[in-house]
Amino acid sequence: MRKALCSFLFLFSVALSVAGAPADGTPIQSLDASYDAERREIAGTFVTSLPAEGAPEAAAENTVYFLLLPNLDRERNPHFSAREIDSRYPYGFEESALDIDAVLLVDGDARRPAAYRLLSVAPGLQTYSLSDAALAVDVQTASAVEIRFTTRAPRVSTGDGGVTGETFTWRFGWFPLLIQSVPGLREQGATLFAGDSDAFPLVFPRTEIEARISVPEDVVLTAGADEIERVDAAEDDDETATYALRNASPTRSLALSFAADLERYRLDGPTPIEVTFRKGHEDEARLLSTYARDILADYASRFGAYPRPILRIVEGASTDGDAMSADGIAILSSRFFTHRDILVPGVLHRLTEFVLAHEIAHQWFGMLGGIDLDRDGWLSEGLSQYASVGYFERRYGAADPNLLFVTGNGVHEDAVAK
Repeated sequence: MRKALCSFLFLFSVALSVAGAPADGTPIQSLDASYDAERREIAGTFVTSLPAEGAPEAAAENTVYFLLLPNLDRERNPHFSAREIDSRYPYGFEESALDIDAVLLVDGDARRPAAYRLLSVAPGLQTYSLSDAALAVDVQTASAVEIRFTTRAPRVSTGDGGVTGETFTWRFGWFPLLIQSVPGLREQGATLFAGDSDAFPLVFPRTEIEARISVPEDVVLTAGADEIERVDAAEDDDETATYALRNASPTRSLALSFAADLERYRLDGPTPIEVTFRKGHEDEARLLSTYARDILADYASRFGAYPRPILRIVEGASTDGDAMSADGIAILSSRFFTHRDILVPGVLHRLTEFVLAHEIAHQWFGMLGGIDLDRDGWLSEGLSQYASVGYFERRYGAADPNLLFVTGNGVHEDAVAK
């Protein structure tokens, strides 16, 4: 009961604060959600203040729209081969889904049911599923919208957008995304279009967001948030841990990653760096934090101050050697923690540093701007690669041997050096 009361007061306080939204109209949003590990579901309540009248995202008929990103993977793409499906879904295809359980209009402390409808979207992200990918809410004179939702996570091998092994990771859009800065929104039939485009843009909203996330007690949670604080509401609840997530300034994403048996290492400095890693990998965590400190200093001198008060690095669940980013967080494949010394000790240290430099560069290129990450993703990737190559060459030179560099002697070392 105490936990339920605290959750209600949290949402109630946010709903009351919407009148104090920033002067630039940045929406104020809150989340209160809990994760069911057995069902692989996040059930929660999402509250957002509404765009000012006349804003591009406020339609003439006083309707606001939300993107339900998980529903783009609700159906198996029949154009993909079985091998492609198996490479992503280790247990066979499983849908991801964001179900809308209820929508309410908020006026002060009053709530009333809202008229809403689910829409398809114009093609985007090269996905097959387009149905129920957008939510339209008729807001009338309300100051905020409350959406109760359930997100179902598939088991995936990619380390993002679902559960990999026992690790939950979801970077973008695991809750409804208010569609902002997309002019010309229009409904045609039961489909949402953006202007005259034949593809629906993927532009993440810039919002003031805070959240409360409840997870199993044995889980260690990290997120793309400036502050993460454990705030358990019920002292007698020994099965659940609740975390409060806050940001010091607007952000475009709220990435989550959590699993059991994780540890943290923190390197303090002008920008604190926190690395979340699996047990036994503390040496790698310490090394990555020193790389990140140097990378941040280099980028700040060239591109301006790092935009968040802390950088979080996570050992991801994927074993494919990939890496990814969201606001305030970089997620590296577990391979960067386990395979750096294969064959030759230290031979992959610089490659690891280069990959980390690319992911950190996204904090300047991709996270700050309002680009269409579907159509214009090459800008984010290209500029981040340019920045990381520049950093690497300033640090190690542009000529060989710079990437695969060994200092020891022996058969393997000589082969690499040649």
